[in-house]
Amino acid sequence: MKKQFTILLILSMMLAVFHITSYAGNDLSAFRSTTHDVYEAIPAPFTVVIDGDMTTDDEWDLPEDDWISIEFPMEDGSMTVFEEWDGGTWSGPDDHDTLFDIVWSPEAVYLMVLVTDDDHQNASNSGWDGDAMQILIVPSGIREPGEPHVEFNIALGDDGTVVTGGLPEDQVGITRDDDIKMTMYEVKFLPSQFGAAEFVEGIEIGVSLCVNDGDGPDELGQKGWSGWYPHANVIGKNTENTGLVKLVPASTAVDVKGKLTTTWGSIKK
Repeated sequence: MKKQFTILLILSMMLAVFHITSYAGNDLSAFRSTTHDVYEAIPAPFTVVIDGDMTTDDEWDLPEDDWISIEFPMEDGSMTVFEEWDGGTWSGPDDHDTLFDIVWSPEAVYLMVLVTDDDHQNASNSGWDGDAMQILIVPSGIREPGEPHVEFNIALGDDGTVVTGGLPEDQVGITRDDDIKMTMYEVKFLPSQFGAAEFVEGIEIGVSLCVNDGDGPDELGQKGWSGWYPHANVIGKNTENTGLVKLVPASTAVDVKGKLTTTWGSIKK
């Protein structure tokens, strides 16, 4: 029991609190956080293994109140950490909740997403219609309507199939632990996939993370989502509504009134 509780708390440090401003009416281009629009990703001080393994850090013991949900605005301007869709229901963070972290090296950008979910279902092995993650990336970092972008929809099917969304198999790792009701996604992006020779300090990338939820047997398929700027990815593809990831040279102190910053690099070994 302690191990399960510890795992839950270890990875919770990966996200700082952030608050997002409301939409300006239906003008989605005005949708922008005044405090946490930018995520500062530090260089990875370790060799990242893409295996989706959430059990390697169980020696850490962190405060319980560091478990934080991600807020985002819906089209009506209201704030939420989960948006219900197509008849789906959400009962709280034990039902569905998301944390994420990003680090980088000259050879790759690494994304890790940890999802608390009481019921994982993806019977059709779909990259979006069920428990899955849709990733939209604007390589230029220019967040304007119609900007060139790439999408990767990844998932863990009910039969154990890892849906990679067009990425090579060694660039996606997804595991599910039903005992602690958690799913971990690890993704590796290469510079060539973004039209670059290598990743360097100062590069900016537009990113949307939409983590879909489906609860069986009565709520199969895409019944809602959480994430970071998910409205760049659902209800149309709106590249102007991505968050901004900036590759920075070193870790900075987490300031809830400032920018998001990574802490995975000091946790995962």
